[in-house]
Amino acid sequence: MGADLQKLSNGKFDQRFFGAHTYRRTCYSGDYTGQSIIKALLRKANLIGIKINDEEYVTDLLVDNKKCFGAISFNINNGEKTIHYADAVVLCTGGHTRLWRNSSSRKFENFGDGYFLGLKSGCELLDMEMVQFHPTGMVLPKEYSGTLVTEAVRGEGGILVNNIGDRFMKKYDQKRMELSTRDRVAIANYTEIVEGRGTRNGAVYLDISHQSKDFILSKIPKIYRQFVDLQLLDISKEPMEVAPTAYYSMGDWLSMLLLIKLMLKVYLLLVR
Repeated sequence: MGADLQKLSNGKFDQRFFGAHTYRRTCYSGDYTGQSIIKALLRKANLIGIKINDEEYVTDLLVDNKKCFGAISFNINNGEKTIHYADAVVLCTGGHTRLWRNSSSRKFENFGDGYFLGLKSGCELLDMEMVQFHPTGMVLPKEYSGTLVTEAVRGEGGILVNNIGDRFMKKYDQKRMELSTRDRVAIANYTEIVEGRGTRNGAVYLDISHQSKDFILSKIPKIYRQFVDLQLLDISKEPMEVAPTAYYSMGDWLSMLLLIKLMLKVYLLLVR
C-alpha cells in the first residue's frame, strides 16, 4: 500500500531484531514505522472512499435490548452533537496507561474512556491488570516523562548500563542481554533503579554512542531528534537516561484473537 519500509539492495524488506527475537523479523521505516503505516492506510482509506469523522468525542453508545446500534458524539471544535447509526460498533479507543505517572501515551489520551463507554453500556471488563511496561521511556524533562524510547535503539546495538558502569543485563538474561523480553528488561531496569544503582534522576543509561552518527541518523533518526529537541543531548556522543513506562493495556487473549480476526477482515477489504 506504499508504506515506506526499509529495503535491502536486492529489493527485499530489511529487518532488525526486537526483544526475544531469535531471527531478525521486524520490518521498519527508520524509527517512524507506525507513522509510515498509518499514512499508507489513510491514503488507501481515502482512495476507496472510507469515511473518517475526525475530531469527534464519543459520549454514549446506543444500546437497545443489549444490542449496540450506534453511538453519540460531539465535535471537539464546535460542540455539535452527531448520532451515528451502525450495524456493528468496535471500540478502538486505546487503553488506560495514562493512569500511571510514567506513560508513553500523550497527555490527554488513554485514560480508559473507551472502557467506561463499554462498562456503562453493559459490557464486562476482563484482565484490567494486564499492562505492559516498556523498559525504556524518557525521564527528562518532567513534562515528557515516560515518552517512548523505541526498542529499535536496543535492536540496533544500544546497551543498558547502571551508575557504576556495569552492563547489568548479564545478571538478568545472559543469553539475550538487552534484547530479552520487554517484561524482563523492564524489571531489570526497575530493579537497578530501586536498589540504588540508577542515576540521580531515577533512571539507567541506554548507550548507543559506540555506533557512528551516520548509522544512528539512518536507523533511529526520530530518537536522535527527540533527545536533541527535548534535552539538547547528542546520543551519538552521550548515553540517554531511561526508565520503565506504562505502554500497552494488553486485554485478555480471547479479545486479542477476535481483534486480530477483525483486522484480517479489514485488510482483505482494503486489498481488494
